[in-house]
Amino acid sequence: MPHALLTGATGYIGSHVALELQKNGWDIGIIARESSRLDRLEAMGVTADCHIYDGTLDSLIGAMTPKPDAVFHLAVYPVAQHKTEADIRNLISVDVLFGTFLLEAMRCCGVQRLIYASTVWQQIGGGYAPNSLYTATKQAYEDIVEYYCRCQGIRALSLRLTDNFGKDDTRRKVFNLIRNSAQSGELLKMSPGGQELDVLYIDDIAGGFVQAADITEHEDCCNRKYTLTSGQVITLREFAEEYERISGQHPNIAWGSLPYREHEIMKVDLPDNVLPGWKPTVSLLQGIKRFAEES
Repeated sequence: MPHALLTGATGYIGSHVALELQKNGWDIGIIARESSRLDRLEAMGVTADCHIYDGTLDSLIGAMTPKPDAVFHLAVYPVAQHKTEADIRNLISVDVLFGTFLLEAMRCCGVQRLIYASTVWQQIGGGYAPNSLYTATKQAYEDIVEYYCRCQGIRALSLRLTDNFGKDDTRRKVFNLIRNSAQSGELLKMSPGGQELDVLYIDDIAGGFVQAADITEHEDCCNRKYTLTSGQVITLREFAEEYERISGQHPNIAWGSLPYREHEIMKVDLPDNVLPGWKPTVSLLQGIKRFAEES
């Protein structure tokens, strides 16, 4: 049975990746902080050995026993726009320093395979164009991985993730806010809603990581970069309209009562570097239907 070691497994995407790996015959280990809650994983039926990260490289070296066949790095500090000194510290600590410690621990223990999460928002209009400190830290980490691949023998694959939603999602994502407004009738103030989105259901995100692990096992990956995409574009307002049509529930949204965010990305260019051997299995409309039914 192959052994997977995950970071970010107590989060929404990470927990679903852990579950999908377990379904595909992987033994699961996770790296978490002492304060992390494991109830999401337990509720999903994921059985995992937990290694505690205390901020040191040594704690990550200890997590490499038993030696993992692959490391899945999904830990992230989720802030779209930094506002405080704490945000800056956390973005650097989680998105850059922790990830670098992880790579160094892998090097020290002879672990080669890394599958890690990046974001489509790093690439706008065909080139690198960060619209936030968050996207800049994700790009910085890709550059650090490049060094470990070229000079330290790491075989890495970056999955650039698009917007996503799905069952059991408690994040304060706009899709959840729309659903909550439809169910409660509470007024939701929004921008005009013209920004384009490329949205995937969570099951397809999780399946992408399993496919990526297969690629790193059989191919020599030197920091390859692939994207998971739905292959279609929808505006935020159209998403809300489809949710209302499918669910029969009317979101109480005041469109245009808020301005667009600073540096808002309005247009989505669908990528041409889709992960080989992967394609979405849940269409947008099927995903919205499940999203409405599972609430």
